[in-house]
Amino acid sequence: MSAQPAVAPETDAASVPDQTPSAITRAATAAPVSPIDGGLRASAWMAALGIYAVGALGVLLSLALHHWRVRALAARATAVSDPAWTTLLAEASAELGVRRPVRLLCSRDVALPMTFGTRVPAIVVPAAAALWSEDRRRAVLLHEMAHVARYDCLTQTLALVACAAYWPPVKGPAAAGPGVSGKLSVLTRSDGSVQAAYDGHPLYTYVGDSAPGQANGNGLNLNGGRWHEVAASG
Repeated sequence: MSAQPAVAPETDAASVPDQTPSAITRAATAAPVSPIDGGLRASAWMAALGIYAVGALGVLLSLALHHWRVRALAARATAVSDPAWTTLLAEASAELGVRRPVRLLCSRDVALPMTFGTRVPAIVVPAAAALWSEDRRRAVLLHEMAHVARYDCLTQTLALVACAAYWPPVKGPAAAGPGVSGKLSVLTRSDGSVQAAYDGHPLYTYVGDSAPGQANGNGLNLNGGRWHEVAASG
């Protein structure tokens, strides 16, 4: 007895559901979306957007304040014209291949050497530098000139902006919830605002977290390091 191929049983055409694209579209659009669920999702995204906007505004204000303070410091500083310094400055610039003009300033407002500016950079030395030996002057100028050669001021500014895009700061003070064993405190930022800190580490939120309990930024390697989010368990 030979085997027969299987044949699908006949069915009434009226009992077969309509599988045309238009019918599928109608079925998909027929089920209404709960306004409560949609409202909760919209509220979560609006809250996340608000946190991000506040953090980004804080960083921009901090950058603006820092820029104003540096300009004020430079206005109060004195240009160094002593050949003992300017000769070393030219040597350091030539050794590191810096072709931009670099200003050398002396200020009573700083205790340590510092560098600022990108297009027209400036090196600021404290007033006590007048007592330094030639070897120390050369070493300091080479160190500061290396920041100029690497465009460190520009890099740091871009890093702050990129950091703000992903990690807005948590405004302090913050209250500890159940399971948090570390010490919560506050830090004062350069713009005068107060930021929450956990065991001395400044706290930030992650823009990828749109609802309470999420920790999507935990372990991410972004903006120069690996980030760890504080969960409810601490």
